[in-house]
Amino acid sequence: MNYKDSMETLLKSKVKWAGNSEIDNKLRDKYRKVIKDEDYFDFISEAGNGGFFLDSSLQFYSFITEENYQNIDLVNDIFLKAYGKYSMGIRTIGQDVFGNQFVYDVYTQKFLLFNIETAYKEELAKNFKGFVETLVTDIEYYSGRSFILNWNNEIQFNQRLCPKKPFVIGGEYNNDNFYASTFPKYLEFFADIARQIHELPDGTPIKLKIIE
Repeated sequence: MNYKDSMETLLKSKVKWAGNSEIDNKLRDKYRKVIKDEDYFDFISEAGNGGFFLDSSLQFYSFITEENYQNIDLVNDIFLKAYGKYSMGIRTIGQDVFGNQFVYDVYTQKFLLFNIETAYKEELAKNFKGFVETLVTDIEYYSGRSFILNWNNEIQFNQRLCPKKPFVIGGEYNNDNFYASTFPKYLEFFADIARQIHELPDGTPIKLKIIE
């Protein structure tokens, strides 16, 4: 699917909500100095300042003055603080249903998927157009939309579905293993897990220390 069709698919899935859609130009200009891809900023504008898509399974952070889970600056402050050295040189622009972050590498100018349980990064595309095409080509994998649709309980805009038993240690992808966690708890919780396991060799037995 080409970029135009991918964009149309994504924009048509925008979730209607009562959040702030006015772009804070000062904040956007701040991020223009970091994210060197105008197609990303064009998308944010066309989408009505980011927001939620695909039944709220996918979120793009917004350029707003309110300091909450929508605000790209606040989310990045918390994300960078939580993950420390594992988040050096990246900025998050959005997240999937499980809180995994879509990030921009300021050094390579590529778009990546950041796994919040492990802090491992997966390259998605060399530019924003490629990122959107990749996202829409495998929309279920990169958004987790079906998990929202099959979730039996209400989930708020400031929540993500999280595993009671982390996926990295064998937790299952089903409702019995899910709970709704509120921002920024899920980032801080899984950052602690990522710090414990990130540099362990493959196959190393894991005994996590869970801090609530």
